[in-house]
Amino acid sequence: KILYEVCCTLYCLYSYGRDQLLWDVEFRWIFPLMNTVPVSLRGVYLKKAMYLAAEHIALKNNYKALVTGESLAQVASQTLQNLVATEDGVKLPIFRPLIGMDKKESIAKSIEIGTYKVSVKSKEFCALATPHPSTSVKTETINKYIQETNLLDTIKTMIENYSKTIKLSQACECEKIIQEREEEIGKKIKI
Repeated sequence: KILYEVCCTLYCLYSYGRDQLLWDVEFRWIFPLMNTVPVSLRGVYLKKAMYLAAEHIALKNNYKALVTGESLAQVASQTLQNLVATEDGVKLPIFRPLIGMDKKESIAKSIEIGTYKVSVKSKEFCALATPHPSTSVKTETINKYIQETNLLDTIKTMIENYSKTIKLSQACECEKIIQEREEEIGKKIKI
């Protein structure tokens, strides 16, 4: 639900031109595969699964790049080595507009663009949090687990059978979102 609210806020306040789509993909099918992956590697494995799913959707829809909200070294999966291992094999460019920001700067940016109030409704939670996640996963190691678990086929099946596409123009209450943002910043928004 929080993801929908953030997407709607961004769509209503900043999207111009063609209608935006949100893909909701059920990732629960990945969790059984992760049981064969060492606990310290699971965060990177899951993130790589998300990259591969996003790439699959992007290529299917003729999109040219992926965008993430990652910030360098903010968490274990975002160390330079783990980002390299995660994006290895992804054919599309990956844009990371927050890459050089620390946590305070990221929060300040979310306040500036109007997503902070929505995003803080959700507690930071990772069911995969381990006491000692690897901060330096080797590319060949994670790729070995990707192959051994047949992850690419699982992703394809997930997207084809367990995902839905949401047209944001139909799902979002833009008038309400814009009015709330105008009240928050004390001025009219020109759209």
